[in-house]
Amino acid sequence: MEDRVDLPEIDLERELRTDQSGTCLDAVIRTLSHHLIAVKGAIDSGATPERFADLKKIKESLETSKRFAEQTLRYLSERYRTE
Repeated sequence: MEDRVDLPEIDLERELRTDQSGTCLDAVIRTLSHHLIAVKGAIDSGATPERFADLKKIKESLETSKRFAEQTLRYLSERYRTE
């Protein structure tokens, strides 16, 4: 796994405000999932104790971010379905 990952820059707040279909948020979830798989692979392939601790923190952050994005997508789906 690379030490640095370049992600595309987006104005997430602006995108989410204008994306009632959830396309942008779905893309964010897929990107988080992709990086989560990569981090899990790096953990499973073995790492120094220091690197393992860093990877574990990154994994937890990705999981939390993904969970938040999924909950937000569900909320927005409910909100716009009932309007």
